[in-house]
Amino acid sequence: EFAWSSYPILMPVLSKLMPSIAMLTLLLFTRRMLSTATTMPRLDVGLRTCALFNAGMPVLLFAAFNQTVWVAYLLITLSTMLILLAGVNGSLQRQRSAYFFLLAFSVLCVTLIVMQLRPFGIFPSLASTTAGIQLGSALEMILLAFALADRYHLLRLEKERAQAQALAAQQREVAVLKASERELEARVQARTAELTATLQHLEHTRDDLMQAEKLASLGALVAGVAHELNTPIGNALTTATALQDRMRSFGLKVQRGE
Repeated sequence: EFAWSSYPILMPVLSKLMPSIAMLTLLLFTRRMLSTATTMPRLDVGLRTCALFNAGMPVLLFAAFNQTVWVAYLLITLSTMLILLAGVNGSLQRQRSAYFFLLAFSVLCVTLIVMQLRPFGIFPSLASTTAGIQLGSALEMILLAFALADRYHLLRLEKERAQAQALAAQQREVAVLKASERELEARVQARTAELTATLQHLEHTRDDLMQAEKLASLGALVAGVAHELNTPIGNALTTATALQDRMRSFGLKVQRGE
């Protein structure tokens, strides 16, 4: 109405293209927002499958719009149910971001339902119901903005917690290294004391061996000198003993006048 009033041919083109693109991006956003690949892998398979079909749906709609438009509506309905189920499942898993996501997407779904039922007279044609899709989208974006802010807040807390844990682990490692250093220093000192005592013992042993060697040399010298002196002294003693006997015998003969 406002952007391409001079090109009315764009309206049917965009009516075929934009719903599938919107649903595709919403499916991808859901997978990323709720981390379905890790928290709910089975449901994530369905979300990826719907995203793949939504990516190829514009081609099918351009080829045969009148025959396949019901397929597009069915695919959008199935995708919407899977997204709601992912939000419910994430909420049951106590994901903080899932609460905001489920509330935001539920608001959008309610406004879409109101807009679809308004032509049947179920809801009055008021400004709030006529612009329901715009109002619902705005409320959804506001709630998702709170969800993203909460997500960033949780990521920051996790980062701070991880940094604190890393700092604590580093401090523990430093303490262990200091304790190991002190233990190693004590072992080195004890080993040094043992080596010093052993060296002193070896020095004393060496001194004792040198003293024993000196005494042994002196003993050998004394034995040699004693052996050398023993022979002449023995000969002299034998000679003196023999002369003493001869002198005694000679004295007796003199006394007898012989």
